[in-house]
Amino acid sequence: MKFHRSSRSVRASGFTLAEILITAAIFALVGGMVFLILNAGMILYAKNTAINSAHQQARSGIDEMLANIHASVSIPQLVGIQSARMIALAPPGLGPASGLIFQKFDGGPFTIAANAIASDDSVDVNVGNYVPKPIMRFNIPSHDIEANIGSAANPIKKSPTLWTVDFVDDAGNSQPIGIDINVDATHPIIGFTTYRVAYLVVGQTFANGSFLGELRYYPIVDLLNTDITTAKNYRVIARNITSETPFRVLLNATGGVDNRSIAAIQLCTAEPQYSNRGFAAVNMFINSFIPFRTKLTNKQ
Repeated sequence: MKFHRSSRSVRASGFTLAEILITAAIFALVGGMVFLILNAGMILYAKNTAINSAHQQARSGIDEMLANIHASVSIPQLVGIQSARMIALAPPGLGPASGLIFQKFDGGPFTIAANAIASDDSVDVNVGNYVPKPIMRFNIPSHDIEANIGSAANPIKKSPTLWTVDFVDDAGNSQPIGIDINVDATHPIIGFTTYRVAYLVVGQTFANGSFLGELRYYPIVDLLNTDITTAKNYRVIARNITSETPFRVLLNATGGVDNRSIAAIQLCTAEPQYSNRGFAAVNMFINSFIPFRTKLTNKQ
């Protein structure tokens, strides 16, 4: 028996070039869509992380600031920056401003030890074992006397329990007390010490007009000698602040100062660290009113 090979050729199994190209195109299209979805999710995550980070940092700073200002014994005063130093705003000083300065209680009450006349620039004070900070103010509320104590280098002249408190102004010049002090052993005259602290926004304004800075807390402030470019005695409580002058004084309906609050804060912040894909983080805006709590001084 003879077998004859069929004249019909056997086709080889596999994909044609056209099929491979179509399949590759489909895979590329699906992969591109998946990438776009994942990339959009990563961008959204980065932006949300930026917003949450900025919000939390700024809110923590506001909470800390509120607690400190509640401990103030003076009406806070708005300050600006001039020649790298903090300066009090010129009257009426309503703002907006870069910073806020106020006094905190440190020691007392102390009794005045001897009489003094209006032209004197010092008083004798019984202080016991109290040790002052380098930059202090002395206050005698009954006589409306408030002034700096000496200078930063030599704040007082003292014996073991008695100070001779030298009064000076912010420029370091002797300051007469301006009123007679007549000591009466039956009704002692008392005073107490305070020190200045400040919150200040320090940063840089760019060519496009945008601002980026940090909110600093200065625990002891010497208005004459605190150079913000070289000072080391501060702590940063919030970074990436985009509002250069967030502090202002509130006004009432008649245009006068609102006595229900001592200051208002309008703080904006952004977190550029997380904006690595060309998306600017959304700014956060905080508007906070700081109410009165107590006041033991009449001046700043």
